[in-house]
Amino acid sequence: MILGHPLALLLLLPTAGLIWLMRRGGRHLARLPGDWERLVTPALRGVLARSASQGSTPQVAAVFALWLLLVFAIAGPAVEVDDLDDFANIAGRVIAFDLGGGADIHSQRLMAATLLDATPEIPTALVVASGDAFNVVPLTTDRAFLNRYLNVIAPDVMPLEGRALQVTVAQAEGILTLAGVLAGQVVLLSGGEPPAPGAALPPRWSRVVVTDPALRDRWQVFADTLGAGLATYDDLGTATDAFTQRVDELRQASNRAAVHDLTPYLLGVAVLLWLGLFRQRRAR
Repeated sequence: MILGHPLALLLLLPTAGLIWLMRRGGRHLARLPGDWERLVTPALRGVLARSASQGSTPQVAAVFALWLLLVFAIAGPAVEVDDLDDFANIAGRVIAFDLGGGADIHSQRLMAATLLDATPEIPTALVVASGDAFNVVPLTTDRAFLNRYLNVIAPDVMPLEGRALQVTVAQAEGILTLAGVLAGQVVLLSGGEPPAPGAALPPRWSRVVVTDPALRDRWQVFADTLGAGLATYDDLGTATDAFTQRVDELRQASNRAAVHDLTPYLLGVAVLLWLGLFRQRRAR
């Protein structure tokens, strides 16, 4: 069992006095209240006091139990019902390398490494493209495996010449769709002169186009047609903020789904006990 607010258990400290009163304070409970001590002869005071206080100890015990229930309810008890590993498909990212447009491959590799360092827990896939797009690495968090391919990606290994960026984006989004992730992002590492915008491609996932700083203005029309954010190799800016925020929200939701909150049950038992105390008082 886990507690959402463990410091709330400090509220149990005042109950030490109640425990002492229940165990060793019997003589205090067996005293006549107020001026009754003056009206009753000393020989009968003990008998009347015990008769008047009969049932007080169970009443104190019930109040003590009620207080325990309320304190534990405030502490937010919960039990784990699922492993957080079951939520591994929350997010995914595909880094696509445009190798047909004359982009600096070193800048592309550095940007890919920067993204991997920033969010190492997000499964990432690699796609390379020129005249066509090819899957290189499936979604994985194995950094050594990703680095192995990042070090060999280069324009001269491509089997086709040309440039098909929209095909590349569609290929990358297909990886995310097949993986069934809840939040996905395609990061297209490109450069050089932008291609003709072409037909609009409705975004299925978050998209970001990264290009050379000096060519940012020229790429704006293409990014707008693609429905993508625009960033440069020297400054990602806020292009990835919305995606990371969405991932954080989904993680928090998955953490809540992985536990079963016991607070409503404790409050329900406390209400029943409280009603029972009123019923006892009315019966008397």
